[in-house]
Amino acid sequence: AGIIDAAGAVLGDEPVSRLAVKKISARRSHEAKRKEEMEFRRKRLLDRMENKGGAAGGGPSGGADDALMQTAQLKAQKATAERLCVDKKVPTLPDGVTLRDDPMTKTVAFLNSMPKLT
Repeated sequence: AGIIDAAGAVLGDEPVSRLAVKKISARRSHEAKRKEEMEFRRKRLLDRMENKGGAAGGGPSGGADDALMQTAQLKAQKATAERLCVDKKVPTLPDGVTLRDDPMTKTVAFLNSMPKLT
């Protein structure tokens, strides 16, 4: 027995008060509920994105759902753009040479580089 912090670790030898236990329990339950709601919301948005929105509007909260849908699409678009913008090294070029280098630089790099034998 002892004082329990938010992570559930025992801090001291004093007994834990009833209010502290209730507070920790409420915090944990609220965090779990929030995570479940966010997961449900994310799945619903993904389903709507896959179905291209389904019925437009859909109900009294249609405007809010449309805004959430646009936000989710924008986030997905940004993630895709970040993934596509990463420079990929061409496997046939030696280290220190890019596709945009002039032919002489590439030729010198090829002549001076040694293949990696494993």
